[in-house]
Amino acid sequence: MNKKKLLSIIALVALAITVIGIGTVYAAGAIAKNNSIGEEAAINFAYMDAGVDSKEAKNTKVEFDFEHGQYIYEVEFVADNVKYEYEIKASNGAIIGKDMERIASKSTVNEETSKVTEETTVEVPEETEKPKENQKEEKAGKDTKTNETKKIDDDDFDDDNDLDDDDDNDIDDAEDDDDNDLDDDDDDDDEREATSNKSKDEKKTSKKNNKKNSEKESVSTKYISVEKAKSIALSDAGVKASKAVFKKAKFEKDDGIYIYEIEFMSGNTEYEYDVDAITGKILESSYEEEEGIAEEDEDDDDDEDDD
Repeated sequence: MNKKKLLSIIALVALAITVIGIGTVYAAGAIAKNNSIGEEAAINFAYMDAGVDSKEAKNTKVEFDFEHGQYIYEVEFVADNVKYEYEIKASNGAIIGKDMERIASKSTVNEETSKVTEETTVEVPEETEKPKENQKEEKAGKDTKTNETKKIDDDDFDDDNDLDDDDDNDIDDAEDDDDNDLDDDDDDDDEREATSNKSKDEKKTSKKNNKKNSEKESVSTKYISVEKAKSIALSDAGVKASKAVFKKAKFEKDDGIYIYEIEFMSGNTEYEYDVDAITGKILESSYEEEEGIAEEDEDDDDDEDDD
């Protein structure tokens, strides 16, 4: 019995401590929220930083939260196909973090699909029927000439059965000449066909070479340089090049769009940018202050003083 009572008392004490702790946290959060700038002010701070009119913003959300040892407002909204996310300090309205992400519209998706379809279209060369027609004509010519020769032989045989050997030899020579003429015609047709096919192959090769050269020229002049992308990111962040330490400057394809992924540090703040490699437009950007860096520097100074 004594053990059961002791366990019951311990359980009640633990429950009471838990309830008190939860109540304390809730009370502290409620006090901090009452003393904060308020949800409307946090939203307005985010609109002002993004340069967005309140009438243009859609799907606006705001939430009071505790992160990184401080109370903040998390604000989200969409404007001009761009999704914005802000972290705003609840006590004074300072922006401690933001993120931008471009949302592809239906028209953009349709355009990309049509471009891919056009690029993958393959031209099928038309098959020429000329050789077959030539063969038919040549065959018909041979049959006609053979029939004519046979007809001549029959007529000569009916008219005069006493043709001498010289006449027979003359007919045979005429037939040989006709056959030689047909062979010469066949050779001429083959030469013309070979010349025509060679000319077509040369034209196709020339078109392919011209297309490759034009594609190379367009690629070399199509995209902005990485230095230009860095300059755009620094200008947007308001950071001088001499005070920036770049961690990444990478050219890549993301969701069908060629971009430069830029990351750099300035002081204790880390910046991240996605810049359109063709237009130079900023598609996504974010920055975050790393408070631990400043504290470590102070600790290092204290240690040097102690030494």
